[in-house]
Amino acid sequence: MITNSSGAGITLASGNLVRGLTVSNTNGSGVSGSSVNALTVQEVNVTNANVNGIHITNLSGTGTFDNLSVIGSNTRNVLIENNTGTSNITVTNSTFNTAGSEVGLDILGLGTANITFSVSGSSFYRNNSVQLKALAEDNSTINATITGNTFEGNPAVTGNSGVDLVAVDTGTLTFTVSNNTFQPFRSHAINMLASGGGTASGRVNNNGINGSSLGAGIRVLSEVTDFNGFNPSITIEVDGNTISGVQGGGLAGIHIEARDGTNGLTGTATIDATVTNNNVTTNNADAAIQIYLSDLNSTANRICLNATGNATEANGGVYGETDFFFGNDAITGSNSGIAQMQGFATSVSNTWFNVNGNTSTTSPTPLADGLGPISAGTCATVASLSPENDRSRLAAENEGSEEGLSFTEKAIRTVLAAQRDYSGNMNAVFAFASFEPAAIKAQANELADQMINSLRSAFTVRTAHASGETINLSLGDLDPGQVVAIFLDVDIDMSIPANVTQVCNQGLVTSDILADLLTDDPNTATFNDPTCTPLDLPGADLTVTKTNDTTGNGTVGVPFNWT
Repeated sequence: MITNSSGAGITLASGNLVRGLTVSNTNGSGVSGSSVNALTVQEVNVTNANVNGIHITNLSGTGTFDNLSVIGSNTRNVLIENNTGTSNITVTNSTFNTAGSEVGLDILGLGTANITFSVSGSSFYRNNSVQLKALAEDNSTINATITGNTFEGNPAVTGNSGVDLVAVDTGTLTFTVSNNTFQPFRSHAINMLASGGGTASGRVNNNGINGSSLGAGIRVLSEVTDFNGFNPSITIEVDGNTISGVQGGGLAGIHIEARDGTNGLTGTATIDATVTNNNVTTNNADAAIQIYLSDLNSTANRICLNATGNATEANGGVYGETDFFFGNDAITGSNSGIAQMQGFATSVSNTWFNVNGNTSTTSPTPLADGLGPISAGTCATVASLSPENDRSRLAAENEGSEEGLSFTEKAIRTVLAAQRDYSGNMNAVFAFASFEPAAIKAQANELADQMINSLRSAFTVRTAHASGETINLSLGDLDPGQVVAIFLDVDIDMSIPANVTQVCNQGLVTSDILADLLTDDPNTATFNDPTCTPLDLPGADLTVTKTNDTTGNGTVGVPFNWT
């Protein structure tokens, strides 16, 4: 136990393993470090630090934080800020409670830093401002995965909010926020913001949100500010969330907004939003789902909304019980910008209910107000996840269950299991040697990412291939004598032409150093023959009753079988 230190309780160096310590009542930060490479912190308790509980600048390589408890720090409980280098940070099974003035867990990217981090299985309780924040500033990049955590706020504290994800200047932010629970906050439960030239893209899926006294359940804001010619943009998927008890204060259960934050600037704010299968109930908020679009500077701010399968119930509100609103936020002198709805036909109401299949228990007529014409559009969608995000997400979500996973994701799950076994075995073997656990995990992560890339390259087919088409697979380097099996899953979704009795496939293997070679069916004696699967088409008996014309088989009025 380290107590009453005049400065930091622990000062870190590269390659450190810190385990099983309690640090309390330090005059400075509980744990601090600068330019630290390859760090593991496990089973460490930090309480009542006078500054930050844990404060690390320029953490590079792999950082592992497991079974932490950081409580009651005067400023932030944990602050990791990088302005250079590349880091991969994993936080699991940890507690961040009651930071005195600021954030529970704060990840800050500055300069050219590249940060990938995941947080899973952790709890955040009544930190004064934001529970978890990621800010990509300057020209930094942050890739965030936040899944399977619990967040509880304090509605009595101004600015108290849940997860805050921000891209400013020319920062880039990608994110997955999934399967978390949020208890009441004063401000937003989940907030995404892009300003300046910031770019953000990601998913907010399958979260449970219960209450916000003044903010939104989920807020998405793209805002022109700071400098001329900067174009903030957000591409987001909001799917399968359950939101209740949002009071709003001018906002909504799901609030999406593109606007000019500073008058006179020339940038354009854009949002492409896919909002599907959410269940939203509000209590005196302006609307259940609300889209605001304003354009003070006439620079064509744009929102494209693809909203399908949502169920809403709006109770109360300034404008009555409004389940869906797409409009101008009544800024004086604002133009309407470019408003698009995927599937738009005739009217907002027809599109919302009849075309896109949304339902409402309280509001028969969605509102559109203060806009120019709403047009049909095809909204951009969130790109496929990177291997790092795949690894973090699939390791944390639905552990032990493969329900709903694609073939590729099941294969990746197998890779992750092997990765965990590798890390555990190597830690045991080299427990008394010079190998650091962080280095072992980094090696396992690298191997996993290589295999995930190979799986995605080999198995991802975005559109179905027709008969006679060629599918290209890259097998990489093969060892002498190595056998490679290729499995094809074929669905026949059309009528079978006459006299077709089998489905066949054959591959041509090309090499930099060998002659071309045809693949061989291992179940036949013939060399270099295609692999063919017989079609076993079931027979059918048809009962026919003739009504006239006595020619041919059968008697009028008497049923007979035709096979």
